[in-house]
Amino acid sequence: MDWNDLFGKAIELVKDHWLKAVVALALTMLSGAWTFFWAWRKWRSRYDMDVLHISQNSIEMRPTGKDGASEPWLILDVHSENQLSDDITHPIPRRLIKQAASRTTESQPFLKFSDADRWHVLNIVRLAIAEPFKIGTAAKMLPDAKVGVVDAVFAMTYERYTNMRQGKIRVMIAPRKMLDDSKAF
Repeated sequence: MDWNDLFGKAIELVKDHWLKAVVALALTMLSGAWTFFWAWRKWRSRYDMDVLHISQNSIEMRPTGKDGASEPWLILDVHSENQLSDDITHPIPRRLIKQAASRTTESQPFLKFSDADRWHVLNIVRLAIAEPFKIGTAAKMLPDAKVGVVDAVFAMTYERYTNMRQGKIRVMIAPRKMLDDSKAF
């Protein structure tokens, strides 16, 4: 076998299979372009609606005003950042939470639910946010435990920012007395 035979067989192979090679290459390029398009599209519309941030909030006075004057600061102590599906296991409330989050604006970040759904969704969220506080509940059973009861309220927000593609679904927990204090804000 010499080089001419080898070259001739290669030419014959290309003539017989060129169409298959072109189709395979075209399909590979097309599927790659389609995948890139969907990844790009998801990134452009990314809002992080699959993550639930739970934070305990407080107001602190800090000397940040003019001439060192005290100003109120909202302090967010994050308890957890979990997948929404980990904290809210039922698919219907998850869908309702995402829909409510998509209806918020920068000036109105609070999630609003219909009258028919509000109690059910917020009760499931209440059960989910009770998790970090179970240790205190269990500690109350000990005779000398230094555990107190705090009346708390919570609100759900979707924080979005103009120049960012990312937002946050947040459950903000605050002591009720903080909201009753007119000087807290």
